Amino acid sequence: RRRQREGRVYMKPQSIRRFDQLYLGSIALSLVGYFISYDAMVTQMETRTAAAGVQLGSGAVIGTIVLGLAVNLLLWFLVSRKASEIAKWIIVLLFVVGLISAIGLPGSPGLFAGPWTLIKTISAAIVLLEAAAVYYLFQPDAKIWFAGTPSIDDEDDAASDLPRN
Repeated sequence: RRRQREGRVYMKPQSIRRFDQLYLGSIALSLVGYFISYDAMVTQMETRTAAAGVQLGSGAVIGTIVLGLAVNLLLWFLVSRKASEIAKWIIVLLFVVGLISAIGLPGSPGLFAGPWTLIKTISAAIVLLEAAAVYYLFQPDAKIWFAGTPSIDDEDDAASDLPRN
């Protein structure tokens, strides 16, 4: 809940704690979705790569899942523990790309094309969790967190530690 920068200890603000819950929840739900759709993902990978004359299958799918998980956890760590503005903006960019993919582009079906399935429900829930997580990155207490300045509460706590006359 606390982090130290330049010798000062800062409390993690409520917005960043909410971000943690929502973003990690979206990652966990993504893993559930991967588990449920694993066989279909392998079949799709094999079909696409066979058409190109390359044979990739379950190993490539697992590698993609692990890489995606590692990137998302690294971004979460950089935002939640290191207050990285760059990581925050990468999360925002990835969210926007995912949202565009979910909505769909002309000639590209989105989340709402075809029959509604369990995987589409999970995908929609992931998009909503990510949207809420991104929202919390732009709250006033989160802006203070990213700026690396103590909140008023932190200053009050520090002042209360001083000896009183």
